Amino acid sequence: MGGWALCHAALARPQAFRRLVLIDPTINSPEFYGTDRYPDMKTPADHPASRRRNEWNDWRAFYDRLHDREPYSLWQPEVLEDYCRHGLLPAPSGEGFVLACPPLVEAAVYRNSWRAGLHERLRKIEAPVTILRARRRQLPRLGQTDYAGSPTWERLWELFRQAEDVYLPDYTHFLPMQNPPLVAGYIAAAG
Repeated sequence: MGGWALCHAALARPQAFRRLVLIDPTINSPEFYGTDRYPDMKTPADHPASRRRNEWNDWRAFYDRLHDREPYSLWQPEVLEDYCRHGLLPAPSGEGFVLACPPLVEAAVYRNSWRAGLHERLRKIEAPVTILRARRRQLPRLGQTDYAGSPTWERLWELFRQAEDVYLPDYTHFLPMQNPPLVAGYIAAAG
């Protein structure tokens, strides 16, 4: 949701941005927002993110659960280790750990972004924009979501005054975790 939030920030404070690099932003096609795609998701508790496992004995148990499962198995090992070490907080009960971002909070953020109304305002962003787009989403089986595929609309670049679209089909939505130097290079070049 970083790219989505960055666009809102650039609209609110345009003088703060010389250039934007949007890394596989969670901005779908305008049609996506114009329909009730998820009529059964009336509250954040109905969103799949709300059902993430929240309790862990320690960071190592979290790491062991993720390291051989896609898309996490595609991440740089040290990045995944940092994610697991620093993505947990001591549990309020005093035993074990919980996710630093509670699943219900994450679900609420995702669910509320569906009502963004962002598309018609993107032309107002004056700073040049580079959009890094990962491989396309696969059509999920019923009841599943392709979290590795890109949620970025292929024509998003057309909505900005100045934008470059970079399609990176060898990477997932988590491309910064897969290839930090590649992403850092695009950010440095934009500087």
